[in-house]
Amino acid sequence: VLLEFKFIPLKDVGMSGDNVGDLDDDQVQALPVVGKAFEEGENQVRSYGASLNAKYGNLRLQKFVVVTLGFERVVWRRVE
Repeated sequence: VLLEFKFIPLKDVGMSGDNVGDLDDDQVQALPVVGKAFEEGENQVRSYGASLNAKYGNLRLQKFVVVTLGFERVVWRRVE
């Protein structure tokens, strides 16, 4: 399993922990700053995965990007 973690401070979205806690996963993932973090994370995990496969052969890696919005919310995506 290959994980890429991205942390976004609450001040970057201008919300409090209570506000973020009231959002569902789709609403969190729709935030532009979260979308950008997923895009960067997906690029990084693909690059890391390619490097690991080149060095060690076909590892059949399961790749994921995990984005945290403060310490209140965690969302994730599997990268194909």
